[in-house]
Amino acid sequence: MVTVCPLCKKVLSEGEECGCMSSKLDPKQKAQRTNAAKVITGMGASTAFFVITLFYTMGVFFNALSSGASYFGLYSGFMGRPAGITDLTGDAILLQAGLWLLALIPSILICAGLWTLCFRAREPNGSLNGPLFLIKGAVIAQFCLIFLLILVMQGALIASLSFINIERFALSGRLAAGLSQAVIGGVILLIAGMAAALVFYFINILKTVNMAISTLQTGQRWGDVPTPLIVMNYLFAAVNFISAGFEISRGNAASAVSAICTAAFLAGLSASLSAVRRGL
Repeated sequence: MVTVCPLCKKVLSEGEECGCMSSKLDPKQKAQRTNAAKVITGMGASTAFFVITLFYTMGVFFNALSSGASYFGLYSGFMGRPAGITDLTGDAILLQAGLWLLALIPSILICAGLWTLCFRAREPNGSLNGPLFLIKGAVIAQFCLIFLLILVMQGALIASLSFINIERFALSGRLAAGLSQAVIGGVILLIAGMAAALVFYFINILKTVNMAISTLQTGQRWGDVPTPLIVMNYLFAAVNFISAGFEISRGNAASAVSAICTAAFLAGLSASLSAVRRGL
């Protein structure tokens, strides 16, 4: 009978002992070391994880469908306008669409990692390190691209606001001088808040993935699932459900389905992470 050392992953034949620290532990200590890895593997092999992976995949698909149609519609609409407006606005839309397509690649890689993890966890000796490292790399790439996309889009918004004649919207001429600065300042604060929340969220995702990788490699508990990640996932799920309601009212079915699937994925992921945290 062939066994695997839970600490160094060395393949051992029947009766053979490994020279690492795990061989010096009593059966109770060995069980404690391998239990944490079993909890993570059990989550990956569960029906719940299969369902939330399906929700994530559907969310990415319908988001691509909706956003692609929106960019194509906007670009086609501007092609019928005067040349000066068409050239400037059309190029801006194409640039935005290009950045969006680039940001979609990590989501597809995360899909691949989730599905691979789901099926590998069901195999008797399936290693989850490969898909977890794929997810980790894709999450880092996704963070960088989304962060860049936010800066580009919001930077363009600030630039456009600075050229707006705010005086037309003020109740009196005395309000006009400070109103423009207040609006631009508010936008800058909003960008800073979004960026800070984004950084905090992705740091917690990477902490969780690193914890899972280390736990599987060593066979013992290595860190914990951060509470802020679980809470933020539920908050983002609520925001997506609200967004789905607005999209339905506008008749945008693809965006609504994408938002609902994303919300279901985030809520299901938080529930699974809570179960892992209790089991570790």
